[in-house]
Amino acid sequence: MRVHQDIDHIEPKALTLIEFCATYCIGQTTAYAELKAGRLRAKKIGSKTLIPVAEAERWFDNLPEIDC
Repeated sequence: MRVHQDIDHIEPKALTLIEFCATYCIGQTTAYAELKAGRLRAKKIGSKTLIPVAEAERWFDNLPEIDC
């Protein structure tokens, strides 16, 4: 049984707020507004805010489409 895993191959389960903002090209103010409005859910550990990857993808998928 292999106990040690190569860290480069581990998929993250959550993003920090900074990582979430960088991934989706939004500012922290917008992210906090989405959290406050209940459109985005996060977890808290100490002072760190974590957004589960599945929740980030759900949030993005529910953004309105642009009519061009």
